[in-house]
Amino acid sequence: MLPFWRGGVALINKASPVEYIGYLEREGIDAIVTGEERVDLRAALEELADRYGVRTVRMDSGGTLNAALLRAGLVDELSVLVSS
Repeated sequence: MLPFWRGGVALINKASPVEYIGYLEREGIDAIVTGEERVDLRAALEELADRYGVRTVRMDSGGTLNAALLRAGLVDELSVLVSS
């Protein structure tokens, strides 16, 4: 296991399917439940800090999540990787 990898935490909302929640429980994957129809990203990051002491989150994602984080004012630093 990588020295910086602790495991996963799923960010889910209150509308998440019961089957998926059951899967997370069976696999022993912690979950943070925020938001009604969508994950409340600000609340999720606050819960990560409160529950696990997380102060820095690295996001490797696509445009949808990146844009949501930027719109919510939750990005302190942006690194762009360009390959050709």
